[in-house]
Amino acid sequence: MRPADHSKKRPESSADLGWVLDLCDRGIAGCRRRDPVEVGDVLMALTGTLNFEYKKAALGLASLYARCLLKVKRRQFGLPLRVLEVLRTACLAASAGRRRGRR
Repeated sequence: MRPADHSKKRPESSADLGWVLDLCDRGIAGCRRRDPVEVGDVLMALTGTLNFEYKKAALGLASLYARCLLKVKRRQFGLPLRVLEVLRTACLAASAGRRRGRR
C-alpha cells in the first residue's frame, strides 16, 4: 500500500481543519503508544499540509516537523507529543473562532 499524497492538501476550510485535528489525535495517541510508524506518518502528512505561500511560517513548521521526525526515529516522543498537543489546541481555537464568526 502506498502512502497518501498530502502535498496538495491545505487546511483552509473547516473540513480541512477537522482533518488536521484528526491527524493530531492520531499522532498524540501514537506518541503515547510509542509507535514511531504512526507518529512518523502523521508528521509527514502534516508537512504535506503546509502552504508555502506563507514561506516563513511554512519553513519554520517544516523544520519543526523534521526535528520531531528525528526524535521519533530515536524513539524520543516528548517533543513530538508537545508539538502535536499545541497544534491541536491551536486548531481547536481556530475552529471555535470560525464558529463565532458565522453568527
